[in-house]
Amino acid sequence: MRRIPRQVVSKYAVAVTAVAVALMFKLIIFQFVRIEAPFLLFFAAVTIATWYGGFGPGLVAAFLSAASAMLFFTTGMFANNAAPLDLFQLVLFFCEA
Repeated sequence: MRRIPRQVVSKYAVAVTAVAVALMFKLIIFQFVRIEAPFLLFFAAVTIATWYGGFGPGLVAAFLSAASAMLFFTTGMFANNAAPLDLFQLVLFFCEA
């Protein structure tokens, strides 16, 4: 069986950790300040993951960030009452990420 190099695992671990830290920080801040920018803090997570790991971990961080923001801070992409603004922000986030 082929083993995955430790360096590759660490790159993706940094991506997942950066998104988790951004999500926790956003959840704490969101209780006090209701800013209508669900993807704002996740840009830092994507930037850190891309800077440290490259394209693959950056893409993983972008998908995890988008899923986290849509799940926790918007009406939801698959909800019946999904706001067009939320979908527009999601597309914009992916273009910028």
